[in-house]
Amino acid sequence: MTTTLGRLVELNPPTPAFDALPADNAVLFVPLEAVWPDGRADWERRPPKHAVESGYTRFDGGDILLPKITPTFEAGRVTTTPNVPGAATTEVHVLRARANTCAQFVTYLCRSQPFLQEGATTLQGVGNLRRVPIDFIKRFPVVVTDMAEQRAIADFLDEQTSRIDTLIDKQTQLITTLRERRTATIKHFVTCGAEGEAELRQTSIRWLPMVPKEWRVGPLRHFAQFTTGWTPPTGDDAMYDGEHLWANISDMRAKRISSTSKRLSTAAIDGQALSNPGDLLFSFKLSVGLVSLVERPMYTNEAIATFRESPYLRMDYAYYALPVFVPKNANTNIYGAPLLNGALIRSAQFACPPIHEQERITRAVDQSVERIDALISKTERHVALAKERRAALITAAVTGQIDVRSARRATQGVA
Repeated sequence: MTTTLGRLVELNPPTPAFDALPADNAVLFVPLEAVWPDGRADWERRPPKHAVESGYTRFDGGDILLPKITPTFEAGRVTTTPNVPGAATTEVHVLRARANTCAQFVTYLCRSQPFLQEGATTLQGVGNLRRVPIDFIKRFPVVVTDMAEQRAIADFLDEQTSRIDTLIDKQTQLITTLRERRTATIKHFVTCGAEGEAELRQTSIRWLPMVPKEWRVGPLRHFAQFTTGWTPPTGDDAMYDGEHLWANISDMRAKRISSTSKRLSTAAIDGQALSNPGDLLFSFKLSVGLVSLVERPMYTNEAIATFRESPYLRMDYAYYALPVFVPKNANTNIYGAPLLNGALIRSAQFACPPIHEQERITRAVDQSVERIDALISKTERHVALAKERRAALITAAVTGQIDVRSARRATQGVA
């Protein structure tokens, strides 16, 4: 027998447990970023009730929080709350399991591929403000209606997804460790050299008191100059309908950049500086420290500095060295995000080896990080496959495609 989700849950119901609490009582508070894609969440925030009783979405203990806004909804960031009342961002729907409905089963149902994929087709609104409507949730079909079966499915998925999540956590930690090793390897070479046995001298750099004797030390402006890009006026779609490559920070995800997500018209780029093959792009706003080498002529937005090779600095070496020497958190914007400016970049203290040493260092770093990058890519593939397996398992279980009792006996070695 098939029913609908609206018959199994109350949507955005009253919250008598929350309402009955004294004003100074600590309650659970859940902002959107505290709900994670794997069904887990951060339950540490406990402000007094009076601080969150207005302007937020209330819930009682055991309710389900379902993000309504894109792209959080599509990521499956839905969770069952602990048995305490609280308040959450207004960008969630609250679902409360009715009698004879298993709340954890509903949570898994809302993480299943059919629910997320069909829900994504119903999002209402424009741009990044599209939201999943309540009517979709109410009408979504549910094939498993027996509460005992729902509990069996939830127990099975709790066991199986916990194992998968443990594997993902270990692999994710390995990726973090490998990235830290990569950063440390680069820093070692661009501060100590390729040989490691050079005679040293003192520097004026506080965090780098010694460098090889032949290296020059001074403000970055002594070794290289840069230009910055710009953003055409908003509201004129014709500006973005052309043939000229125009890079923004989101395009800087690889060592070499040869394509961009947007292209500008000739009128839009009139008189602006062009980045040429061999130049280096360096992001200095928001995602500070991203670097990419240019492979095709392109323009950039105002958050990117373009460095050009000089008699003192090769750009393939600068690709590794600039993120080490240019401070990432000299300033922050009003939201706390890192923010640099041209003056800070030009004044950054830089240790510049001779050109022949830059070439040796670049080769040494290339060889070292190539091995680390291969391990990172391999581990990332394992994580992606594990997430796919978890999503497929959840979908198969909540749609009744597998007999979870038999599957549990099989995994436990029971005949």
